[in-house]
Amino acid sequence: MDQAFESGKKESSAESTITVMSASVEKAEKAAGRPKPPFDMGYWRKQFPLLKTHIHVANCSQAPQSTFTRQAAQEYLDSWDAMGMDWNRWMEEVFYAKEEFAKLINADPNDIAVGTSVSELTSAVASSLPANGGRKKVVVTDAEFPTVGFV
Repeated sequence: MDQAFESGKKESSAESTITVMSASVEKAEKAAGRPKPPFDMGYWRKQFPLLKTHIHVANCSQAPQSTFTRQAAQEYLDSWDAMGMDWNRWMEEVFYAKEEFAKLINADPNDIAVGTSVSELTSAVASSLPANGGRKKVVVTDAEFPTVGFV
């Protein structure tokens, strides 16, 4: 899929064929003297149904659900119904997610930690620091999720 967005080619799906960057959008962007985005914003907005009726400004674990997320959750539930907990399959999915995120930040997938929340992972990091060291505070910003400050 990434190659399709980079090249402006068409992406095929079982339901339809979509143009990733339409020629008219590209022409309008060039005419306006603005740099064109490397992706079709309209396409991506359609992947978040909530954005049809709401402007989402919060950014936490309850962010708008994409069609991709809903499909993955449904696959998980279908798998659970069909064969019980397929632990190995879902651990493969976790590793795949770690690989993709690692690419974004130029890291090794084995250096990526997965947890249930930022608070949980912050607690794990804070708990690993020596208690007898000279530093006794963890610095956070006002922008952090509220429970991080209680860790």
